[in-house]
Amino acid sequence: MHAAVYFFVTSDDALITLRYAQNLAAGHGAVYNPGGPPVEGFSNPAFTVFTALLIRLGLAPVIAAKCVGLVSLLLLCGVLPALSRAIDGRGARVAGAYSPVASLFLASSTYVVFWSVAGLETVSHALLICYAVLRTMRDTEHERTGLAPLAWLAVAASRPEGAFIGAFAFAAQWILLGLRPRVVVRWTLLFGFPALALLALRYAYYGALVPNTFVAKVSFGENSTLWGLRQLAAFATDGGYLLLIPAAAFVFARLGRTGVSATWLIALSVVAAQALFVVVVGGDFMPAYRFLIPVYPLLCVFAAAGYARLASLHEAHGAHRTNRQSTIRSFGRPIAWIAIAASCVALPYVQRSALQQHPLRFWLQHDRPWHEYIGSDSFDGTWLEAHERAGAYIRERSRPGDRLAVTEAGTIPFVAGLDTIDMLGLNHRKIALLWQRAGRQRDETRRYAARGRSRGEPGSGAVHAYDVPIYVLGQRPRWIVIDGSYHTDRDEFAPRLSVASTLVQTLQFAAYRKVFEAKVYDGQELGLGADRIDVVFELRGSRRAR
Repeated sequence: MHAAVYFFVTSDDALITLRYAQNLAAGHGAVYNPGGPPVEGFSNPAFTVFTALLIRLGLAPVIAAKCVGLVSLLLLCGVLPALSRAIDGRGARVAGAYSPVASLFLASSTYVVFWSVAGLETVSHALLICYAVLRTMRDTEHERTGLAPLAWLAVAASRPEGAFIGAFAFAAQWILLGLRPRVVVRWTLLFGFPALALLALRYAYYGALVPNTFVAKVSFGENSTLWGLRQLAAFATDGGYLLLIPAAAFVFARLGRTGVSATWLIALSVVAAQALFVVVVGGDFMPAYRFLIPVYPLLCVFAAAGYARLASLHEAHGAHRTNRQSTIRSFGRPIAWIAIAASCVALPYVQRSALQQHPLRFWLQHDRPWHEYIGSDSFDGTWLEAHERAGAYIRERSRPGDRLAVTEAGTIPFVAGLDTIDMLGLNHRKIALLWQRAGRQRDETRRYAARGRSRGEPGSGAVHAYDVPIYVLGQRPRWIVIDGSYHTDRDEFAPRLSVASTLVQTLQFAAYRKVFEAKVYDGQELGLGADRIDVVFELRGSRRAR
C-alpha cells in the first residue's frame, strides 16, 4: 500500500532504459537508435533484458518496469528475516522474534518504495545484493565457498559497480575462511572468468569496457569526493539516523565480544563498499538517495539486530543479579518495541519531508487521486506529462527520416519514436567524448589560473563549450527540444542546462523557430521562483519540404 501511493512516480531516465528494452524486444538489439551505432546508454543490463522479455510477452513498457520493482520489493521483505537471523547469529528465541523487524523498516521507507515504482533497477539490484550477502554468509558459516560467487555474478550483471561490491565480499570471505587457495580458485572460476566474459561481450558489442553513461557522467576529483561525502551526511540527517543509530549500537556491541562468529562482517563490508562507491563517483543528483538504496535493506537488518540486542537485556545472565540489573533488563523488551514502532512511524514522515525539500520535489506532484495511477502507464497529471505532450506533438507532425535533438533523453524520444541526438551524451559516444575533452580543458584552465598564469591559446576553456552545440546543429535535426525556466516577472525563458544556453546563442540556431511549449511545473505553487517548461523548436522550411 505504501508503494501504491507513489505509483505515479516515474524517473525520466527509466524511459531511456525502456527505449533500449523496447528496441531489444522488437529485434533491433540493445540500441538507443535502431540502425545506429550501438551505444550503451544504460547501466542496468540484467534489468533491461528482463524488462524486454516482459515487453515481448505483451506488458506495457512502463508497467513492466514498475512490476519488476514491486516484485523485487516483496521478495526483499521475504529475504530480510533470513538475513536478520544470519547476521544476529545467535539462534536465540529473541533473534527469531525480531527477524521480521527489518522488513517492517523496509516497508516503512519512503525512499525504498519511491524507487520500487520509479521504473529503474534500484530495488531489484538491492534484492540481488541481499541474496548474495545471505548466500556468502551461509557458505562462510559452513566453511565453504558454495555458490556465493554466482550470486555476485548476478549482482555484477545488474549494475557495473556490482563487480566492485562483489570484490569486497570475496575479500571478506577469503579472510574469514583463513586465506584458503580453494576459495580463490572457486571465486575465479565462478565469478572472475564469467565477469571477464561479460566485459568482453560488452566490448565486442559496444566497443567500450564501461557503459557510455559512465563516460558522460562520472568525473573523478576533489569535487566528486566532496559531493559524495555530502550525500552520505545528508542521508544520515534525512531519516538515516533512525537506522544508523541502532545499527551502530549492534556493530559496536558485537565487535566488543569474543568467541562470536564474524560472518556478519561480510554484510558490513558490502555496506562500506557501496558507501565508498558513492564517495568516489560523487553521489547521485536524483532524489531519495538512489545510490544508497542497494544497501538500505542491510541497514534495516543491522538496525533490527540492534533492537533485538536491546530486547535481550531482559534475559537472565546468571543467578546472581542485583535488583538494579534485574529492573533494567526487564524493561529491555518494551523499550525495544516502543523504539521499533516509533521508527516505523517516523521513517515515512521524515523521509517524505526530505523529498519535499529536494530540488526535484516536483517529481511528487500529481493532480489525480493516487489510486487512479495504479496499473496506469499514463503520465497525465505528473511532471512527465509535459515531456509526453512534447513527444506526442513531434510524433504527430514528423515524417520518416526526421531527427530529434534533446537534453532530456527519456520520455520525449520514447514517445516521439524518432532517431534522437542526446545532447548530454548519455546515448551518444562522440558527444560524451566531446564533453570529456571540454571538462579536461576547463580543469586545465583552472589549474593555470590558480597558479597565476594565463592560458590564452585558442581551443581551451570556454571555446570547447561550443563543440557539442556545433556538432548537434551540424547534424541538421528537424526538431530540438529545450527545457528551462520561464520567469513571468521578466517574461524571459532561460534554458536549464549550459549546453542549451550555448546552443541558442549560435548563429546556426537562427534556422529554428519555436512551435510548441508545455509546462512541466508551476514554480509559484512549489516555491521554486519560476515555471519550468519544455520548448519545441522546428527547422524552418521543413514543413514545405514534406
